[in-house]
Amino acid sequence: MLNAQRDIIRDKTRGMTATQLTQKLPSSEMTLGGLLRHLTRVEYSWSVRVWAGLPPEEPWASAPWADDGDWDWRWSADEDPDALRRDWEAGCARTDEIIRAHPDLDAEAAIQPHVKYEGPDAWVTRRYVILHLIEEVARHAGHADLLAEAIDGRTGQ
Repeated sequence: MLNAQRDIIRDKTRGMTATQLTQKLPSSEMTLGGLLRHLTRVEYSWSVRVWAGLPPEEPWASAPWADDGDWDWRWSADEDPDALRRDWEAGCARTDEIIRAHPDLDAEAAIQPHVKYEGPDAWVTRRYVILHLIEEVARHAGHADLLAEAIDGRTGQ
């Protein structure tokens, strides 16, 4: 299911130029470029940090989160769209490697994130991490549907 949702993101962003990746809908600041960078962070934070407990890495470790909590959503047409897609694909591949290396889904995640909707005593398993990744990518696949249709008319999966 996670790969199915990733494929939707691939289809919705394939071949888009830097200018197209910065286009917005009138009612939102969201762009496909920002969405891809955000999903790169999602893959990193939930697999590398939470699942595996590895130390913070760049560019996330020094990102200006205190100044802009949505920093990962900012993407400009001056940036390279192919590099953006490569970074996201590398993040997806790394998540897949981490999942294969630690297959016990009932084991606790290495780092316990604050999960406000689960209550103060909640603990996160690796199964929870996978379900959260599916939910997050699927949610943004819906956003990508709307953005891509507005940009170049592409519809469907």
